[in-house]
Amino acid sequence: HLNDSVEVMEHFQAVGRKMIGEKISQVFAEHNATITNKVENTLQPFLISSHSQIVSACKNWKTAITDSNSATMKRFYEQANFITNNKTAILEAIDNRSNW
Repeated sequence: HLNDSVEVMEHFQAVGRKMIGEKISQVFAEHNATITNKVENTLQPFLISSHSQIVSACKNWKTAITDSNSATMKRFYEQANFITNNKTAILEAIDNRSNW
C-alpha cells in the first residue's frame, strides 16, 4: 500500500510540474516542509522525555499498529485500500488537464 501511495504522490507532483510549471514546485516544497515540521514537532516531546515515558509511548504505538481493530489501523487500512483499489482511476484523474 505504501508503494502505491508514494507512486500516486510522485506522479501527481510530476504531472503538476508539467502542466502548471515550476511555480507549483514551490507549493510542493512548502507542503513537504510542513509535513517535515509536523513530524519534528511530533517527535520533539520524545527527545526530552524520560526513558520510561518513551517505552510507554512505544508500547502504546505498537498496540495501536498491531491491533487490526484499533482506530489507527482502521484509518490506515481504509486510506491505503482506497488508493490501491482506485489507483488506475486516480492516475487517470491526475493526467486529465481539466482537473488542474
